[in-house]
Amino acid sequence: MKQFTRDLPTTHHTANSYNQSSFALTELATHGVNQKALTKIAQLLSEIRQQLVSEKATKTDVEDRQAAHWAEFSVHLSNEHTRLVERKAQLEVQIQEQKDTIEDAQSWIEFHTLELENSEERLAGQQAWYAVQSDIYETQTAERAAQNEIVDRLQEHISEKLSTTAQFISKRN
Repeated sequence: MKQFTRDLPTTHHTANSYNQSSFALTELATHGVNQKALTKIAQLLSEIRQQLVSEKATKTDVEDRQAAHWAEFSVHLSNEHTRLVERKAQLEVQIQEQKDTIEDAQSWIEFHTLELENSEERLAGQQAWYAVQSDIYETQTAERAAQNEIVDRLQEHISEKLSTTAQFISKRN
């Protein structure tokens, strides 16, 4: 805020006029009334009055300028207050939006964490089922291989017996 100062009329000049007036009144009281002294008193009183009017006008002017500056500064402060209140409200809205976003994200994290746990449990179950099925398959494959071996040996034995029987029958005939 600009600060304006103006040299005000000093009270020295006014005091000097007052001393002259006092001297003139003292003269008047001691010597009697004469026209010259009355004229001088009236002139001094007029000068004092002019100085007082001038000082009052100067002080009024300074006070008016200060009041105008204060009014301008008050408007500026009021505008700044309004701007800051609006900015605060905007920031509070943004903070609430961020809090809501964080809460939503936390809810999604909880949901997906549960989904992950369920998926891991299902995967573990499927892996256990696969291990059991693999063991069953390997056992059954081994059994089939053993059965095939028995069937192959039986086939060989039957083939040999048939061949022997066919030779025996052909020799008998």
